[in-house]
Amino acid sequence: MIDIKVETANGSHLELKIDSDENRSLMEILSTHDIGMLAACGGLALCGTCHIMFKSGGDNLPPPTKDELAMLEMLPGAGANSRLSCQVMLSKKLNSSNIKVMPID
Repeated sequence: MIDIKVETANGSHLELKIDSDENRSLMEILSTHDIGMLAACGGLALCGTCHIMFKSGGDNLPPPTKDELAMLEMLPGAGANSRLSCQVMLSKKLNSSNIKVMPID
């Protein structure tokens, strides 16, 4: 089981408990919980509408790809702990992570 704490773009908080054998992106997981994430491009790292900020736990992940970094550079409010949730695959490394879904301006 993977536990992830989520702060939505509107400021509400929830805790997700996810089976660790699911082979999906974090964007897919977040989208199924109706937290207001647009994810307009469907996971192709082309739109930035699945932008999240890791408050903790992001340092356990593989680094972003060149395409992900290029998109993040264009997003307002993106920082060192920003990721596109469509590019973060579910893994046990996400256990105990704390993330914030960034608002779409």
